Amino acid sequence: MVRLSDIPALGINLDKRPDRLKNVRKFAKTMGFYSFQKITAVDGHHLEDCDGQYRKVSASLFRLTWTGDGTRCKGYIKMSASLQKLASKKLVSRWSLYGCSQSHIKALQRTVSLFTQGFPAVCILEDDVATPAEAERKKIDRILETLEKRSKGWKLLMLGGEPRTDWATKTRHKAIKGIDGVRWAERVYQSHAYIIRDVALARWLLDTLSTKHLVADGATAAAQKFFHGVCFFCQPSLVVQSGFGSDLLTNQRCACSGTNPIVLTGLSDSPGKPLGGGGQSGWSSTWINSKKGKSQMQHKIPKKTMKKKAMKSKTLRINTVATLRKDAGAQGGSVHAGSGSTKKDIAKKVRWLQRNQPSQRAARAHGISYKLWKRVCSDDA
Repeated sequence: MVRLSDIPALGINLDKRPDRLKNVRKFAKTMGFYSFQKITAVDGHHLEDCDGQYRKVSASLFRLTWTGDGTRCKGYIKMSASLQKLASKKLVSRWSLYGCSQSHIKALQRTVSLFTQGFPAVCILEDDVATPAEAERKKIDRILETLEKRSKGWKLLMLGGEPRTDWATKTRHKAIKGIDGVRWAERVYQSHAYIIRDVALARWLLDTLSTKHLVADGATAAAQKFFHGVCFFCQPSLVVQSGFGSDLLTNQRCACSGTNPIVLTGLSDSPGKPLGGGGQSGWSSTWINSKKGKSQMQHKIPKKTMKKKAMKSKTLRINTVATLRKDAGAQGGSVHAGSGSTKKDIAKKVRWLQRNQPSQRAARAHGISYKLWKRVCSDDA
C-alpha cells in the first residue's frame, strides 16, 4: 500500500526564487513525504534575454532560438490556438511555457531514476503550491489507501487541477463510488502537484514532452487519454497554487534581492500584482476570460435557469421523426424515408424503375428506398 511517507517529492524551483524553495520545502515537510529533492527549473525569460527569438514553423509549433555558451541553441514548443491567443495578449509567455516544459522533463528524468531505485511512486511539485493543513495529509493518505483497493492499477493521481468538460465528445470526469473527492481524469489541466505511480507513465510523459514539444499541462492531459481508466484527480482540489502565481507559466518577471522578490509585470492595473491575480485564481480567471473559457462557462448555468431560456426551435421526439419518415416513404413523397430527395429526383427514379424493373438490391444501389421500389415495381403495384 502506498503512503505519502513512502513517496519522495521533487520540487521544481528557479534558483532566483529562494523564497519559493522555502515554501515548497515547508509543503513537503507538512505532507510527510519520504524525502525532498530540488529540481532546478529552466528559466525561460533568461533564455529570452540571451538574444532570444521565436518563429512560427507550423499552425501550432514555434521554434525558439537563443545564444548559450557562444553557440546558437534552439528548442520547440507546441501551443494550441487558445494559448496562442493568450500569448498575443501577453497573458502567457512562449518562453515561460518552454521553460516550464523543460523543467518538467528534468523532473521526469529524476522520477524514472527514483523508480529504478525501488520507490513505489513519486510526487512532482511546482514551487508555488499552497501549504495544506494537517487534515489534508491524512485525507490524501486515506485516498491512496482506498484507491489501492478500488483500482490497483492506478498510475496517476493529480492532487489538484482544472477539469475541462467537452460536451461534444461527452467528456464527464465521473465520480468513483466509495472514494469521496476523487474522479476519473480525462481532460484535467494544471501540473502543479501530481503523483506518478508507474514508470511507464513517467517515460511516456518524458517522451511526449521531448518529442512532441507539448506544454506540461497538455502532456498530463494527453496522458489521461492514453492511459484511460487509470488516471484520477481530486475534486475539489486538495493542493492548489498559492496567490503569488507561477513564474514558470505567467508573463511576470521577478528581480530578487535576497528573499524579497520584486514583481515586474507591467501588465496589471495593480502595481506588483500579476495579471489575473496569480496562483489558482489567476489561472482560472485567465481561462474564463478567454473565448473558449467563456463558451464552456455557459454550460455551467443552473438547470432551472436553462429552462427559463427561450427555445429557438421545437425539439422533435425520435419516435415522431420515425413516424414522419415512414409516412413520407410510404407515399413516395418529396422526402421519402427522410433522404432529402426532391420531387424532380423522385420522378426521375420512378421513370428509371419503370424502365428497368430492377431488383430491390439494384434499386438500393441507386439510392432508391424500399418503399419507393415496392410502390413502383412490386407485383401488387
